[in-house]
Amino acid sequence: MLVHSVVQFIQIILKSSGNSPLRECARHSLLYNMSYRLDATAKSDRWIGFREWYRHGWKKHDHDVPFKTTSAPESAHLLITWNHLKDPGSLEYVNKHDALQVSHFLGKDEIHLSHTSSSFFSILLWHCFAMWMAIRCFCFSKQRPNYALMIRESLEMAFVLNLCEKQNIERVSFFHPYEIDSNLLSIALMERQIKIQFIPSIIPLYVHNHHLVCDELVITSPYQLEEIKHQFSSSIFYKSLKYWAAESLDESIPKNPNWNTSSENQNTLAFYSHGQWLRNQLQRADNGLNLENTEEQLLQMLASLVAETGMKLTVFLHPLEKKHLEKTKAYYSNHLSIDFEYGSLEKRSAQTFEQFHWGIGALSSVIFERLLMGHKTILFHPPAYIFPLASSTLKNITLHQEGDILTRIKDDKNCSAKDYFEKNNLLEYYHFPEAR
Repeated sequence: MLVHSVVQFIQIILKSSGNSPLRECARHSLLYNMSYRLDATAKSDRWIGFREWYRHGWKKHDHDVPFKTTSAPESAHLLITWNHLKDPGSLEYVNKHDALQVSHFLGKDEIHLSHTSSSFFSILLWHCFAMWMAIRCFCFSKQRPNYALMIRESLEMAFVLNLCEKQNIERVSFFHPYEIDSNLLSIALMERQIKIQFIPSIIPLYVHNHHLVCDELVITSPYQLEEIKHQFSSSIFYKSLKYWAAESLDESIPKNPNWNTSSENQNTLAFYSHGQWLRNQLQRADNGLNLENTEEQLLQMLASLVAETGMKLTVFLHPLEKKHLEKTKAYYSNHLSIDFEYGSLEKRSAQTFEQFHWGIGALSSVIFERLLMGHKTILFHPPAYIFPLASSTLKNITLHQEGDILTRIKDDKNCSAKDYFEKNNLLEYYHFPEAR
């Protein structure tokens, strides 16, 4: 399998695998999409290819094969995530929504050469490929992280193909389909008559999932359906759609039950952070959306708005910000020259939606959770963003200027959540996915 895997990557690099739309989609995501698996320094690190080669081909690892069997159903179903030991929630989520229970659970990010059980020739070929990629990364900066990642991705493909063959896997679900090698691996599996299911997160597809190749695509927000139809019809390939509630929205987060908005909290405003400023400071991979500047613009607007209206602002931190609390509090103190509070550091932000009359944010997944749960929400984006689509009803609550935000809050302060959703044609979000 390792030889086959290496050949697959070589063909993609050399464009010798044909020009089918599916192959072109896989090639685009592999070579041009961004990945979070390497930090921002990888772009300028000439040695990154050699580091990847050492980490995954030479360095000794004492952990077991990153795979476990969860059950023995009639039809074998493999779930692929990053770390099967640290991400049990993904297994619970898929088993809750999928009629075919997961039988095998794989942590893809933990695979190394020692796990592949390959022949001497196969290992030698892989080392030659890894050396080629390492030298390429040393000599050229263009798409350097993408080429460096192929060193580990080729190992991962070989492991998954071999696992599926040995365990007679009939279905594979990808919990993180935005990773840049997912489409190539999906094609390799589909060629073996294995059914592929992709499960994107709740945020718009244009952020990470604009190139997809699968059999079944899970939709977790009505806006994603609009994107598929009107924006990515030539780069997202699927045979059927499924409609699931988002993974983050479990029974502990009920929908706004009576469509009420209590008069007691009409003066409350919650800001939901994406934490991009901290990601940048920690040199995490940059998604290119300039979200740090976007959120800083919004914080300035909120400071002015609160000073003018006397509203009570609560800042809900991203989980990463909670891990760096001292640095985070210094950041917000510097950017908000008003009195404000922090949301609960113990509870998830979504568990307190009903306590805040208004919620506002940029591309944080929490802001979309709030919308789907039936709470009054405002999305903020600079006008230059390609979000939302002109045909989408989300444009009715996506605001760009401080004056627009102030006007919206004043005009709709006294209306119930139900009236707000009806007025802005958002009822489909409240009733998703039940109405599908």
